[in-house]
Amino acid sequence: MLAAVTKGVGIAALAGAAAFWSAPAALAAPAAIVSFFGAFIYYARVWIQGYYFDARYTACAPDLSAAVALVTGGTIGGLGYASAEILAGLGATVVITVRSRPKGDAAVRRLKLSAGHERVSYVIVDFTSCASIDAGAKALESELDRLDYVVLNAGVANGAPPDVWMTNHVGPFMLAQRLTSLLISTPRA
Repeated sequence: MLAAVTKGVGIAALAGAAAFWSAPAALAAPAAIVSFFGAFIYYARVWIQGYYFDARYTACAPDLSAAVALVTGGTIGGLGYASAEILAGLGATVVITVRSRPKGDAAVRRLKLSAGHERVSYVIVDFTSCASIDAGAKALESELDRLDYVVLNAGVANGAPPDVWMTNHVGPFMLAQRLTSLLISTPRA
């Protein structure tokens, strides 16, 4: 890490020096300071995030068109939805879990638009109910012939402690346990 920081400071110093010597005399010092910090921040961003221009740059993105992904908690506005959007954008067939039909319909409609394909669907699963988890697992097992990725995202922050515990821990474990055989039987490329 020290080497990376040293390299970043060196690059930033070069940028600051170039700005200092190329700017008019009255602006040399401010230009050097701005260039130094700008170059260091850009270097740090690339080092930390791993990309140069934009996260939406997909020239090196994998093709997941043969993959099937399950994302729990896929309602619009959450991290699960964002995960589903990325996976669908990479071409994967995506199934999300939601707690109600209206939320599922809205999320699937928007995901299909952003992904540019129709291979997006939902299953209703209420993680506070063992019966709902079981029904959701059965629906997934009958609908899917393979399962490459599982993103266990569903969770709540508020509510009765048993419901929070069930939704955040026990429910996702039960669903994953039920789908383990499908995950294992999926051939790997």
